[in-house]
Amino acid sequence: MTDEMSQSEERWSEKRAAMRHRTFKDGKIVFDEDQCIVDCTVKNVSRTGARLMVDAWFDCPNEVELRVSDGAIFQCVVVRQIELELGVHFIDADS
Repeated sequence: MTDEMSQSEERWSEKRAAMRHRTFKDGKIVFDEDQCIVDCTVKNVSRTGARLMVDAWFDCPNEVELRVSDGAIFQCVVVRQIELELGVHFIDADS
């Protein structure tokens, strides 16, 4: 399984616009006007996006807010969701 994970990471890293840095911060995925909040772990982050892990699968909308335990808040577009892993792109990263 570790070999599969590293191959998956390599494929996605080739498509990233910016280098990601490993982190294990608590976060919250917020949507539906603050009515839905899902706990997550921010596994890695860059200036343009992040990889998130959740404990249980949920039907994630295309746009969410990511609130990180360090106080950072990002408006995000979900670019992929594979089982319990989400890849998000920070909307303001393009400005």
